[in-house]
Amino acid sequence: MATHPTSKVFSTLGDDGVLRIWDAMQYKQTKHLAMDTGGRAICYDTTGDLIAIGMGMPGHQQSGKKDGTFIIFHSTDLSQVHEGRDSQECIMDIKFSPDNKSLAVGR
Repeated sequence: MATHPTSKVFSTLGDDGVLRIWDAMQYKQTKHLAMDTGGRAICYDTTGDLIAIGMGMPGHQQSGKKDGTFIIFHSTDLSQVHEGRDSQECIMDIKFSPDNKSLAVGR
C-alpha cells in the first residue's frame, strides 16, 4: 500500500495482480488496472503525479511472466509512462528519490 503525498488517496497492489486507487475519505475504489502478474511493491513520487510498481510475489517461483518488472504510471489516469526489467525475481521494495530523479528497485 502507498499513500498519496498530498491527497487523501492511497493505492494498493496485491497477489491478484490488480493496481487499485482508493479514496480514503469515501472508502471507495476509484480506479483499477489489471496486471499480468501480482506484486507487492508500490509507491508514489513526491509530487503524487506518478505511481511505481514492482512485479512478482515472494515464495512463488516464476509466478508470472512479468516477475522482476517495474512499471511507472501517471496517477491520474493510470496510463503507462515506463516499463523496465533488470531481473527475473520478484521486486519487494520500490521508492523514488526525494528529488524524483531516481527510482530504487530492490528484492
